[in-house]
Parts: sequence; structure tokens; C-alpha cells
Amino acid sequence: MKTFAAINVGSYEQSLKIYTITKNSGIREVDWIRNRLDLGGTFATGKLSHEVMDELCAVLRNFVSIMEGYRVDDYRACATSAIRETKNTAIVLDQIMQRTGVKLDVLSNSEQRFLDYKSIASRGGFEKIIEKGTLVLDIGGGSTEFSVSREGELLAAESLRVGCVRLADLFFRDFPDAVPKAKFREVQDYVRDKSVMPFKRLLAKKPRELIASSGTAGAIASLALSMRTAEQTSVSSDTTVITIDEVRAVVDNICSSTAAERAALPGMNQKRVGVIIPGAAIFLTAMEELGFNQISITDRGLRDGVLIQYLETEGLIPGRAVESKQRGHAVKS
Repeated sequence: MKTFAAINVGSYEQSLKIYTITKNSGIREVDWIRNRLDLGGTFATGKLSHEVMDELCAVLRNFVSIMEGYRVDDYRACATSAIRETKNTAIVLDQIMQRTGVKLDVLSNSEQRFLDYKSIASRGGFEKIIEKGTLVLDIGGGSTEFSVSREGELLAAESLRVGCVRLADLFFRDFPDAVPKAKFREVQDYVRDKSVMPFKRLLAKKPRELIASSGTAGAIASLALSMRTAEQTSVSSDTTVITIDEVRAVVDNICSSTAAERAALPGMNQKRVGVIIPGAAIFLTAMEELGFNQISITDRGLRDGVLIQYLETEGLIPGRAVESKQRGHAVKS
């Protein structure tokens, strides 16, 4: 048996997934730890403050302790836009390594999209969707990634420098409570301006299905489901499909609520109260401008793509592990 861990240092959330890999039982997810720490200050300053660096290192040391408890054999730790956009990235990575023992790989936009695709392509239930031509949407804190694939081939990929944390900093510093419709439309207009040509290039590949894999997508889906029924308020491991009308209803609900009221909404992820409105602006604008009336939501994410790439690299499953040639790193006890 092998035990593998995948760490994702995102702009708004840091997470650790632990997996066991055996010949008889295959791959099993045994733990998922999530931490909310906003690294979005780097988008304005290009730097991590000393306080944020201290908190991030504390989070990663805790992850290391958890990995040691599970006796993890290999791991890979990845960072996205918040670390990628620091002015002194090499110094930041070296400091993290010295203080935590974690070797952090900063993903390029293309690597990030590739791993997002891997996470979905490996998922049972999505094979037929992917064969038709699929557009994958991943809303992060600093950027939003899009990729179109058909029958295992990546046809197009685009990265927008609009994310839920970046937009929260730009537009919502003075709106801690209810958000006027005019303000929400202003944010949508900003996203449209940034996405005109990228969306044209994506649509040229004629995708027939839209899938979203981010925490923002999961939060919106949970809110939509809670408005449908009282029983199901979280995205399950099965495919969840919501319509554009349901997304608009969610937007009306969260924009008309105060921060405290949003936090109390059924299905609301408490960690996303501060970024759910800008995230919803990206989500709804993408659906409208790309012409999709419904969207499939998956709880798979970048961490799962890291696992699949590791398995391919190690020869444990067939597949193409390129885009990033880096392997998992052995855990130091």
C-alpha cells in the first residue's frame, strides 16, 4: 500500500488530501483538511506580509504533522496565482521550505488547467460528457481558468486574471452587507470586458457541455440545491446539475442579504461568505456569455489532478503525465 498527499495553496483556501493506493482496493480518499487564509494581498502589493507568511507556515507545518501521522510516502504541494504573482517568489518558496520542510511547486496557468482537466477526466460518470466536447471552468481567488477538451485532447485553454478574491478587493471593500443590483452588474461588465476574446476562442471549439470544479461552484450549487429541497444542501460525489435560472435566483438571494444573513443561508459555506458574490459574478457571466443554460458541478479539484498525475508518472495507471514533469516529493519525518 502507498499513501499519497496532495497540498493546494490557493489564494483563499489551503487544503490537504490524503489518499491510499492499493492493488486490491484501488484509490481511496481517507482525509481532506481545509484551511481558510486569504493570500490575496499579493495581487495589490506583490508581497506576502510577515503576518500572512507566519500563518501560512503554521498551516503547512500542521499539514506536515498530519502527513506524518498518516505515514505518507509521497506528496506534492502546489501553489497558484497568489504565490505566482509575488515579486520575490523564489525567496518566498525558500522561506517556506526552511520553515516547514514543504517544497512548494508554483503552477503555471497551463499546468493548473491541465491538472483541473485531469481531475475531471479521471472521474467516473464524466466520460460521456468529455467525449462530446467539454468546457471546464475553475474559479480561483486570483484567476479563472477555462479549458476545452474532446475525447481526451485539450483543444483550447484560457486564463483570466479575474478571481473571487481579486474582485472582492477591487469592488466590494465598501459593501460588507447587501449589494445593489447595479454594483453586481458593474462587476459583470468588468468580467465581460476581460473575457471578450478569450470567450470567442473557446466558443470556436464548439463545446457542448460546461463543468465547474471550484469551491465557488460548489458553494453556488449548494445554495441552489437548498432552494430546491431541504434535504440536499451540499454537492455530493455524484454529478450535480444546476440551471442558469437557479444561479440567478442564488445571486438575487445573496446580493439582497447582509453578510450575517448570507452566513446563515442554508447550504452556505461559511469560509466563502466574503467572496461568494464576486465569485457568483464570474460564474453567472461565464454561463451567460458562453451560452450555457445549465452546468455540471463536481467536487473534484486540482488536488485530485495532482494525484492522477502522480499515478501516471509512477506508472501505476496508464495516461499522459506531461505538462508538468515534476514528481511527488518524499515526506521528511
